[in-house]
Amino acid sequence: MIATSDSHAVLFVDDSISRKNFAVNFIPRAFITGDCEDAIKILQQFEFGRCPHDLVMLDFDLGPGLTTEPIARYLAATKFPGRVISHSENPWGWQLLSHILPSLVLKPFPVLRREIQQTWETSGLKIS
Repeated sequence: MIATSDSHAVLFVDDSISRKNFAVNFIPRAFITGDCEDAIKILQQFEFGRCPHDLVMLDFDLGPGLTTEPIARYLAATKFPGRVISHSENPWGWQLLSHILPSLVLKPFPVLRREIQQTWETSGLKIS
């Protein structure tokens, strides 16, 4: 289950407009970007990792020749204590990110979307 609260931070990284729109609607207070440099700046500026419940959600492919590998390497280098989920549907990308971040959880976006929507439904919130 994916839950968010005021006590921890969420960063959602994806270049897909429809996925970013989903995150805007279903992941309250998440930081959302499709750019690696922006993601790393957000991680630094908002001190992600102070709380072990902080969550980073990564796609792998961010457009031609761009991936979230630099973010994964940054998280590994800083020993990020929070949770990291890859919602990519690229098996090669999963393998690479898992090698960099052994604790990475793999949830293809359709699975992740279903879990988030179920969380909303069971909490009694309206899905538009």
